[in-house]
Amino acid sequence: MLVPDGNITFRRQILRQRPNWDQASSPLTDVTIIDQGTIEDDAVGALQVDFANKLIGGGVLGHGCVQEEIRFTICPELAVARLFTAELQDNECLVVIGAERYSAYSGYADTFQYTGDYVDKTPRYGAEVIHEQVNVDVKQRCKQKKTNTYCSD
Repeated sequence: MLVPDGNITFRRQILRQRPNWDQASSPLTDVTIIDQGTIEDDAVGALQVDFANKLIGGGVLGHGCVQEEIRFTICPELAVARLFTAELQDNECLVVIGAERYSAYSGYADTFQYTGDYVDKTPRYGAEVIHEQVNVDVKQRCKQKKTNTYCSD
């Protein structure tokens, strides 16, 4: 989805009816999973899924500095979502398009630290960053993760 230059789009997706994965006969779309590196550095141009907190941003304004909090720290425009995004339900996700990264960092959790400015070179349409980030609540079972990711499509 492309939007006018300079915009960030936030879209709450709701899955009205859960797929019955045990009865599904259609194959799922091919997916490439990158399990090395970071979302922000190694998934440029790809759909980026953040399996995170049901409260958007997690502990970014108070405590915690892991996947979701790091993303909200280095892409501060994401923090706006906290103003209007109520707790995500099991059948919901938040799709964000156009947030730009402003900070370089190193570490994770207790070792996280700002290391300087970052120039975001993500491919753009005009002046807009073209990548989608989907935020979904962490679930205990694989079937639930499939459903939430399915919700984002």
